[in-house]
Amino acid sequence: MYSLARWGCPDAYNQGGFFHRLTNGIIYGRWPENSEHGLSLLQAFAVNTAKKMKENPVVVINGPPGTGKTTLLKDIIADKLVSRTFMLKELCEKDDWFNDENVIQVIMQHSMVVASSNNKAVENISKELPSLSKLPVEFSSITKHFSSIAPKGDWGLFCAVLGNSKNRSAFKPCLKKISNHLRNVIDFFQLDSLMKNLEKKGKENAKEVIAHFALLL
Repeated sequence: MYSLARWGCPDAYNQGGFFHRLTNGIIYGRWPENSEHGLSLLQAFAVNTAKKMKENPVVVINGPPGTGKTTLLKDIIADKLVSRTFMLKELCEKDDWFNDENVIQVIMQHSMVVASSNNKAVENISKELPSLSKLPVEFSSITKHFSSIAPKGDWGLFCAVLGNSKNRSAFKPCLKKISNHLRNVIDFFQLDSLMKNLEKKGKENAKEVIAHFALLL
């Protein structure tokens, strides 16, 4: 699954001392599946190695089908998502924090691009990752990420399936949904919506609009 020649260790057998320092890093997040089973030795090795981007800008993982390549990729994604949240928490104290260059840098540093010479393979994993049907029952009801604006059947808005022009065009409306959603999050009490309805309905219907608004709170 992983070539150890670079570190001068050609065989994983009986190499506890070597692997300990390369598998004992704290992984901040795990993909919500297989909660009873941790990563194997070489999977943990790959995830810990991939976390150290400055030391290992390129990490090659090779193996036949069914050896856990997608599993460890999911854990790398989960670790990045949680790490990004921790870093953003330190930067979101200001009212206009989202426009801060440091915030944008953190978001970009923790973003990922899945690319391949096989477009279908990329499309499949991009659709599989946010699929609600792929989550175990124990996680399906509590795993959410922009779920209110996610496509039907997804637990959240997690991947942008791009590539060809058809996919890019299909994603454009989603960007507008995200923009509107973030605007409503800032307007926690939806006062902006109330004002727009008042303007639209007119003074003669103001009491009706306000009464309906109160029911929504």
